[in-house]
Amino acid sequence: MSSSVITLRFEPTMRVSGEVLTGFVDLHFPQILEQDVTEIHVKLRGAVTSNVSRRRNKRTVTRREIIDIARINCSMWTKGSAYPTDSTNVLRLPFRIPLPQNAPPSCQYSGPRKTGEISYFVEVVGVRPSMFSMNIREKRSFNVVPRDPAGLLIRAALESGFVGPTKTITSDMHIRKGMWGKYSRVNMELTLPALPSFPLFTKIPFTLRIVTTSKEKKYHAKQEDHTVFPEPPRLPRNVSLTLKRTVTVTAQGWSSDGSETTAHLGGLGSAASTEGGNVEVAFDKKWVPSGVGKMGQWTQESIISSSFQLSATPTFNTLILSQSNFLRLKVDFPGAGNTLETDIPINISSGFEIPPATTL
Repeated sequence: MSSSVITLRFEPTMRVSGEVLTGFVDLHFPQILEQDVTEIHVKLRGAVTSNVSRRRNKRTVTRREIIDIARINCSMWTKGSAYPTDSTNVLRLPFRIPLPQNAPPSCQYSGPRKTGEISYFVEVVGVRPSMFSMNIREKRSFNVVPRDPAGLLIRAALESGFVGPTKTITSDMHIRKGMWGKYSRVNMELTLPALPSFPLFTKIPFTLRIVTTSKEKKYHAKQEDHTVFPEPPRLPRNVSLTLKRTVTVTAQGWSSDGSETTAHLGGLGSAASTEGGNVEVAFDKKWVPSGVGKMGQWTQESIISSSFQLSATPTFNTLILSQSNFLRLKVDFPGAGNTLETDIPINISSGFEIPPATTL
């Protein structure tokens, strides 16, 4: 019914907090009169919703909370106020509705005994006064990201070839192949641009250096061409770099945390293609004598250079729903428990600014 009576013309593209939403409502005559529509209004709705469940006395109790972000009604037309002036029998009505300046990003999360959502939509409603007739509705949901002028400058710097300062995150451990014997050492260094935030849809370059030092052993020439434990990864698929998020959901005083993986990054791990994509891997191996007979250690090094792009929900915080993000870097070596893993908190920002206003 709505397509033949009312048409909402609004592009549900990604929007920026503070942006003025523009669009049109087309009223089709004489159908609008035949359906006894007496008023047309456009609504903007945005809300944070949360649900947290707990077991109480052998039953599940759920608490729910809603916080409005935007709740705007704009009256567009009343019966008898205007009619089409051309032969198309269509009356086009423009609208302009501002998004709140501090609107948080769109988000959806569902975990055990908890859900959280930040959602937005524009809806046109054709009011029909009869108690036997339903109102006519047409709705468009859309995503919102926060305004981020600082992130916009960071994006420009990255896209022009980042030459600024970097930061290096290190992690190391001692491992052995079996239950007995001397330990070997593995070290991992991840170098990233030293930035206050990482904007969306922007290449973030990184370098991963993995160095292993074997236990002390006797030198044999055949070890030059054979695997020496622990060998660092020489293929992109043998390293894992994932983006994870931690979400806190609160509903009427009940809070619950959850985490999940949202992306595999950098052409590593399960994101690696058979060719390795744009990932570059350099490998080096050398013998370091101890000075006692033929004893010494093998030092092996893999340097992986790549980049990643983020398309996740930016970091945000509201009273009942919040999200933080972090990178998890993981390398598995042979043997039980020989996993070198580290988490790196990151701040994800949108990198978007309010676009110029559209002329209707």
